Amino acid sequence: MAKHFFMQFYPGEWLSDAKVSQCRPATRGIWWDAISAMHGIDRCGQLSGTIEALARVCRCRVDEMRAAVDDLRSTGAADVTECNGIVTLVNRRMRREYESRQAVKNRVDRHRQQKKQRVCNEKCTAPVTDLQRSYIYNLDTNNQINTTAPPVPKMPSVEAFQLAQKLHQAISVRDPNSKAVKQGDLTGWAKDIEALLKIDMRKPEEVEAAISWCQQSSSFWGPIVLNGKKLREKFDTIHGQMLLANNGGKNGVSTNAGASEGPPGSTSERRTSRGDYIYVPRQ
Repeated sequence: MAKHFFMQFYPGEWLSDAKVSQCRPATRGIWWDAISAMHGIDRCGQLSGTIEALARVCRCRVDEMRAAVDDLRSTGAADVTECNGIVTLVNRRMRREYESRQAVKNRVDRHRQQKKQRVCNEKCTAPVTDLQRSYIYNLDTNNQINTTAPPVPKMPSVEAFQLAQKLHQAISVRDPNSKAVKQGDLTGWAKDIEALLKIDMRKPEEVEAAISWCQQSSSFWGPIVLNGKKLREKFDTIHGQMLLANNGGKNGVSTNAGASEGPPGSTSERRTSRGDYIYVPRQ
């Protein structure tokens, strides 16, 4: 079975074509076989070959094929060219449709190639550091924009990476065998710290001080804060307790005489002036 087994044919246009009507009946039959052969050759609207070859394709004798070629040339029913014994028959309408399809195909191919090239360039662009290599923004991802807070940059800032490295170093000093030291994802930590800086509006020096304070060997928060996500989650509590410890238990906090005592590194229960209970690590 041929690749294109269906062809649009309008009998009214065939019968009303004055140039085709001027051809002899035998020429019209040979021309129809030639059109059918053009349709089978990718609907290109062109058929080329020697007179003998065309006669075999159009299922006629060589002298009949020669007479039909001359008839088609004289009436103008087809575009006929002959060079070095090769005769080319062209159906003008089929040829226009073929060229139109090829133009559309070329445009689509160029568009797909340009799109593929853009995506390839985005994925192959070298990031600033090795830590940022795994954090490449995907254009195909539909991200929801947070309208209540400024958006976090797609790539964490250098400041956020420095704080993430400081947290990693502090954990390694406190516990060199910690799993967070061996398997820590500094890019993910920097992303959370970037959110702490940009969304929570915390100052870099506050974050740096909180990291140093919570990762002391006697701190209650050392085994808890093992990544950037936990640092952001517990930052308000850590920062409040750090300020309380640095102010010597003042700032509206009154210690109870009956508060439990314990060794450094444990926590004690204290009550604020508003009646709220907080837990403060002992130094």
